[in-house]
Amino acid sequence: MYQWCYCFPNFLTVWLACAVVLFNLDRFSAAPRLGWLYLIYAILVPAVVLIAAYQYGRRKRAPIPIEKARQMDLVSDAEEVEA
Repeated sequence: MYQWCYCFPNFLTVWLACAVVLFNLDRFSAAPRLGWLYLIYAILVPAVVLIAAYQYGRRKRAPIPIEKARQMDLVSDAEEVEA
């Protein structure tokens, strides 16, 4: 089952790649405008926030005990399916 917190690593990877590409494009231009402060705000701050949200989401969901999972499976098998 897909959980909401699985999107954070993917989004963080794409965000960091775009931020680094933008920084490198600006760095090798004739008149660079982005400084090292850009790296702090565009890379470090979003990375810390998204990693914290990802860890919170992983910690929030508790594993289902085996017996409860078996009962849920039996109940789902016993339910009628409409055609």
